[in-house]
Amino acid sequence: MIIGNTIVGDVLKDGFILNEDNPLRKELFTLDEIDCIRSQYGIKEVIITHIEEDWGKSYDDYRELESELNFIHFAHDGLKVQL
Repeated sequence: MIIGNTIVGDVLKDGFILNEDNPLRKELFTLDEIDCIRSQYGIKEVIITHIEEDWGKSYDDYRELESELNFIHFAHDGLKVQL
């Protein structure tokens, strides 16, 4: 599954905390929601696209987070996906 429009963590750029009642949580997918969809439909791998520095993470941060997640990967410019 390839998906964008995601929230990657609760702490954003400059230490901003994305509270549970923040309206973005109704518009964007959280990592937990993505993992739930992945499990529910038996999706083998997920690639999250359109990751933004606005979330306060570098690509190295995303790579580190990726190592903690099951079957969820973060896209990068020039990524080639083989189906």
